[in-house]
Amino acid sequence: SPDAIVSCACCEKAVLEVKCAASMKGASLTKTSKRLPYLDENLQLRHDHDYYAQVQAEMAATKLRRAYFAVFTGPPVNIEVITFDENFWAAAKLKAESFFFNHIFPELQSMRIFK
Repeated sequence: SPDAIVSCACCEKAVLEVKCAASMKGASLTKTSKRLPYLDENLQLRHDHDYYAQVQAEMAATKLRRAYFAVFTGPPVNIEVITFDENFWAAAKLKAESFFFNHIFPELQSMRIFK
């Protein structure tokens, strides 16, 4: 679930996802990026990281087209605007559905997990 849904008078509603890098408290993000595996060299969320899939899923679930991905190590906060990626979500949704119907649903149906 998103950390918040945000809006203002000039912009559409958006998902807010905040990551607090507590171990980097007070450090400059430009100096800590190598230790934050979810950011690339431009301090942008890597599209191959689980957090990207998380943000896309949050936008899909809330039917919103924009997200703010905030990384807090101390002032200032790094905020990236991420837009909904239909192609990414279509592929991720297919994988999730396949996993559910091939692995989770059969277990629930058989009730083996409750024995």
